[in-house]
Amino acid sequence: MFDEPKLNKMKEYLASPEFAEFSRQQEEADARYVTECDEYWDALSYDEKLMVFSSVVKRIVKGDLKDRGTYRYVLYDVFGFDMDSYGIGMQCGYMDLHNSVVEKDELEQLRRKVRELESLIAAQQDHKENYK
Repeated sequence: MFDEPKLNKMKEYLASPEFAEFSRQQEEADARYVTECDEYWDALSYDEKLMVFSSVVKRIVKGDLKDRGTYRYVLYDVFGFDMDSYGIGMQCGYMDLHNSVVEKDELEQLRRKVRELESLIAAQQDHKENYK
């Protein structure tokens, strides 16, 4: 099933000092990006912040609630971003938000179906009792 030599080589790399250094550099870059985003936000005027907020929420509502799109659909088709947005969306928490919206809606759909089935079962039982 798995190519054992390749799997072992990957395990070795993940345990290597080179990967540890790469991970450290990535964490530093991520922290810098978060700081830059916060500084960008802080530099906006109140009206600019409202415009950004409105634009972002409008697109999330369209992609997640109206279109019921996937994470990638919302990023690429609704926002018009490229593949680099995938990790940024994860970093800022959008993937968690997207998944919670989708999971909550799917759960509600499932609950509706269960209620429908319960109603059908109850109606069938009533029908059987009426014809005994």
